[in-house]
Parts: sequence; C-alpha cells; structure tokens
Amino acid sequence: MKILFISPELTMSDYYAGKRFLEVCKAEVENYILGCIYIQKETQIPSIISTLDSLTLIVMFNNKDNNYSDAINKLIVKAKNQNSVIRLIAMDRKERKPIELVSESQSFDVWEQLRLRKLDEGCLNSIALLFARKIVSIALPTMYSENCLLFISHRRLDGEEIAAKLCDKFDVQAKTIKNFRDVVNVEVGQEAQNVIDTALSKSDVLIFLHTNKSGNSKWIEKEIRFALLNNIPIIWIQIDNADINTLSIKPGDKPHFSYNSQDFDDESKLTKIVDDILKISFELIMAHSNDIYDQINTFKDFCANKNLEFIEEDKTQMIYNLQLSRKGYCYPQRKINQYIQYFGRRHNDLDLNKLTEFLYSKKHEDYKLYDSVVLLSNNVKMQNVNDEIIEENCDDFYYNWEKYVTEIQSKYDDEIVISGAFPECDEIYKQSLTDAVNLFSKEILKSGFTLVFGAHPTFQNIIFDIGQKIRPKDYKQAVRMYISKFFENKYKLSDLIINATVCETKNIESDLLKSLTEMRTNMIGRSNVKALICMGGIIRENNVLQGIDEEIKIAKANNIPVFLIGSVGGRSSQLAAEYKASGKWSELNNASVELNELLTYALDYRKLIYKIIEYINL
Repeated sequence: MKILFISPELTMSDYYAGKRFLEVCKAEVENYILGCIYIQKETQIPSIISTLDSLTLIVMFNNKDNNYSDAINKLIVKAKNQNSVIRLIAMDRKERKPIELVSESQSFDVWEQLRLRKLDEGCLNSIALLFARKIVSIALPTMYSENCLLFISHRRLDGEEIAAKLCDKFDVQAKTIKNFRDVVNVEVGQEAQNVIDTALSKSDVLIFLHTNKSGNSKWIEKEIRFALLNNIPIIWIQIDNADINTLSIKPGDKPHFSYNSQDFDDESKLTKIVDDILKISFELIMAHSNDIYDQINTFKDFCANKNLEFIEEDKTQMIYNLQLSRKGYCYPQRKINQYIQYFGRRHNDLDLNKLTEFLYSKKHEDYKLYDSVVLLSNNVKMQNVNDEIIEENCDDFYYNWEKYVTEIQSKYDDEIVISGAFPECDEIYKQSLTDAVNLFSKEILKSGFTLVFGAHPTFQNIIFDIGQKIRPKDYKQAVRMYISKFFENKYKLSDLIINATVCETKNIESDLLKSLTEMRTNMIGRSNVKALICMGGIIRENNVLQGIDEEIKIAKANNIPVFLIGSVGGRSSQLAAEYKASGKWSELNNASVELNELLTYALDYRKLIYKIIEYINL
C-alpha cells in the first residue's frame, strides 16, 4: 500500500506541533513500508491525484476552521471516488471535526491520547509512534494488527499485583490491544490450564514478568518454552533485579527492561513502562513478520520454475491464487485452484471474517469455484480452521507442492533412528518432545531417508501419521518400527503393518532387559543406519536400565554417529549436559563442538534436524 503524508503546513495555521508529530510518525512507518510520499507543496497535488487508487492511504491533519484550499478539496474528492483510505489527525480538541467531504471519518485525537497518559505536548513522540502503528496495521494487515493479544506470564506469589496494574494501564493506553492474565480471563468452572494454553497459542507476544519467585515456577517455564517453540516473541521484564540464574530456560540473551516493583505504583512511570512495552511489542512482531517475505519470494521462484500459476489476488491482504493442471488422468479436467493467504503474525477472528468475505466473491450461488484455502505462516502446524480453511506452515506447504510436481528420490538403504520417550512425571517437557519428534520425523522423511524407531506409545502414532502425510505413496517402506515379541500379547501385528514396515525381534528367555537389548541391537547395529538421534528418555537410578545409554553403546560399537537433543528434558538432556561439561563430543560423533552444543540447548528443532542431515550427507 502506498502511503501519502500531507504536510500539516498545507492544512493547519499553527502547524509546528503537527510537523514534529508527522516527522516521528513518518520515520517509523518508513522502517516497514516502501513508497511513502511526503507532499509539502500544493503544486505536487495534481500529479499525485492521477495515481490515487484503493491501495493508497492518505494521512492528513484537520483544520480547526474546516477551511481547506481547492487543491486539498480536489485531492480528497478524488480519493473518495477511488476508494482510497483516509486517516485524519486532530492535534487539538478544536480540530476534532474532520473535513466535510469525509465527515463520517473519526479523527485520531492527539489531545485525548495525551490526556489519557496525563502528558503534555512535550511527549508527542509516544503518541506519534502509536499512530504510526495504526498506519502500519492498515497498510500491512497480515503483518501487524491493532487487535493483537499480549499474554502476561507471571508468578501469582509476587507478580500478580504488577500484572494487574500493567493490564489496567494497557486498557487505557491501547484499547484495541487485548491482554490475557489467568486470574481475570479464566471463568469460574472452566478448565484453567486449557484456557491458558489456548490463549497462549493465539498470542502475538508473551510478556514475562521476571520476579524473584518466578524462577521456581514450572508453569512459567512451560509458557516460555511454548513461546520459544512456536516463534512467539517474548518481552523479558526483570523486576527488583530478580536472579537470572534461577531460570532453567532463558527467554533471550538479557532482559529487555529492568524495573523496581515501586515503579508500577508511580503513575507517570507506569505510563512510560506501558508505552515502552507497546513499542517493543510492535518491533518484535514486525521483526518476526518480515520473515514471511522470504517465504513468498521462494515460492514465487518455485512456481516460475515449475510452471505453476501464482497470481496475486489482493496485495494488501497477501492473498494469492495458485493454479496447476492436474496430473495422472487421461481425460480433460479443470485445474487445481487453491487460494493462499500469508500471515507474518497469528491470524484472528477478524482476519477470518475478511477472508470469508473474499471467498464469497469466488463462489457461484452455493458452489465453490476453488478447491481449498490455506493460511500460511512460519509458526503453525497443519490444522483445520473450519470446513474449508486449513492452517499450515510455509515449509510443509512448499514441500507438499514440490512433492506433487517433482519426484523426490527416496533413500531406502539410508536410515536414521530416533530414540527416546517422555520423561516420567515431567509435564514441562511434553510439548517440547512432541514438537521435536514431529519436526525431526517430517524432515527425515522429506529428505528421503527411512525413519526407524522402537515401538513405544510416545512416538508410535505421531510417526505413523507423519509418514502417511509426508510419504503417502511409500510410507510403509519409509517408516520402520522395531518391536520385541516379549510384548506379543500387548500388540496386534495386523494393525501395525498397515502403518509401517514392522520388524519383530526375539523374546529372549522371557526376560524384559534381554529382549530389549536384542531389539535395540537389531534396530541400531546395522551398516545402513546413518545416525542415532536421542531425545527424552526416562531417567532411572540404575544405569543398567537406561534405554538410551544402551542404544548409544550399540551405536558407538558400530561407528554410528549419535546426536543428543538436550532441550527436551529426560535422559538425553542429562547426558548432553555431561558431554558438554567433559567436552568429549568426539566419542559420539565427528561433528563440530558448536553443532553438538547447539543440539544441547536450542529449541529451533527444524534448524537442528537440517544441520544433522547436512552433516550426514557430507
């Protein structure tokens, strides 16, 4: 969208404050949007009028006397006729009345924004930045929304009062922004954790109030882990110099802000705190959102190389139409017709309402003229939004189309073994481990390797589902599951062989440990196994019973590289810490120390498996 800033000198008699306001606003907008135009002279207006369209946004200051030049009037008339977007600014109470040609428009009230904050004109910069964010939300609606959701992560014991003051102030200074804290937003009778988890999954930013007692909270750790795993920006606020070393997982290199708890009792300080949080929230959301442009450009190049039609339908809403002739049928048939909408942020109900309106125009009576609709971003897993809309991440979407138009070569003789299980009584790590298994399995299968694992309820159904999704034509060959006949009375072979190649191993003397050793030896001790990836695993007092330890021993005896994923908890985390302390990574693999240490703490599982596969393919 093209932004047209009209200098306050062209509409105001006393324009000095307006000029300062616009300079701050324009500088902020130009950080994110190209093509901003600044009209300083009326002689520029005639040439601009001819370029106006529905993708033009005009920013203009009100005149207290409602008296405008002919040139300005002509500009507004043309803008209305071309359905351009017009946003008006009232610097003072006397200037609230907009130009008569757009009298239905509500002006942005600078005086009121200052009053709410109990500030004077010396603090115009904060208000100008607030208005700039409104402009960005209009020009780039799928990148930033004024209706974003801020999730307040805090410990009730010493953070509840601070969280309450913050949220009350948010409601005053940013009425369109929503905030969530469990005490207020969980209704009586609701399952509290389900409500909290749902709110967190829909959040645009997590605000972590790091108080002295928050380092001991497993629920705060869970919330931070979820945010890191799902690419939700985190604002880290340290209060009363809370000890960073008590945090088992850090949300960043260092806190964004450090305050004393007394600062939240001071009205003027609290006002600034909230404005600072809103500013950094916007910057973090935009930084995360900008990654989506790389995804769009990558897919455009792919479509150009594979003769797919990739048509821009709505530039502002980032909606595209993808078309391709169908394969594998001898008679004429219509093309695949799919609509895609890209999001740099998390979508919300307002976005779905707008998309539904768009799709309605693509129907004939009750009949859809398209096959499917996909919402794409960098931070989601595939799921149905409703009966016709699917949410998917860009990487998997790209892979599925590549797989459809290109025959991907499978490496049935090259296998990667995944090993592990959920740590006992450790709910904190459950989501981390599930996400790691999900992403590792997908990327192993996408890369053409055969995925091997030992039968275990932790992984079994996840891997079966992923195998059928990623390798629908050869999933039985692509997924190999080893299972000991010691458990023969607990499984039904006919049910398992539907989903994978099942390799049964001997029941040795009806002894559990001996039978598991037999199964592990058969699963890992083969020349075509290229790597063993260990994640999770139950920690036992008796080392003889440590399953992962035995599997590592088998791998080392067969010169198979081993990779420990430390951030998922359990035995793999414990072992990773031990190897990091000793520096003896070469006992596991010949990869770099940097890679092994990255595997120890990082939560970007897609990046980790990319690096492991890259190492294997060297």
